[in-house]
Amino acid sequence: DAIRIVRYGHWFDGFCEVAPRTCELLRTRPELVNCPYVNTNYYKLFPHSHLKPHFGNAPRLTAHLPVIA
Repeated sequence: DAIRIVRYGHWFDGFCEVAPRTCELLRTRPELVNCPYVNTNYYKLFPHSHLKPHFGNAPRLTAHLPVIA
């Protein structure tokens, strides 16, 4: 399950309304704000699951940051 934050430079204001600190932090990163190809999402992972090693296609910047809730 994905929750979109930014998709190709378009910020999803609905997300930023419920998680303003996350958007505030992301907007401080020039590599995100100045890239028209940026995609930023939250993904729900179930307990004991993991991401397989992979790579995206250029010219995207991809970073996976865990959030433990």
